[in-house]
Amino acid sequence: MKFKELTDAIAEETAVSKKKAHDITVYIFKSIAERLARQDSCVLNNVGKFSAHLRSIRKSRNPQTGEIIWLPEKMVPKFKTAKALDRSLNKQ
Repeated sequence: MKFKELTDAIAEETAVSKKKAHDITVYIFKSIAERLARQDSCVLNNVGKFSAHLRSIRKSRNPQTGEIIWLPEKMVPKFKTAKALDRSLNKQ
């Protein structure tokens, strides 16, 4: 599902304008990103948990030259699905 399809589905299901549905969806994802930037988690019941994780420095290789390079540590987002979502996908 693309972003536009998501906002169109929200607009149709909730009887709000497409513009309002777009603004709401942008706000939701912006709020999640802001929480992750503060290294806080965001739990969406029956969907899952977003969290920020520190990826440590690691060795990699430049595919063009074969040279070994070191990638710096950085924060990366993680997502763990909720049991309810897992069950709905597997019909248990």
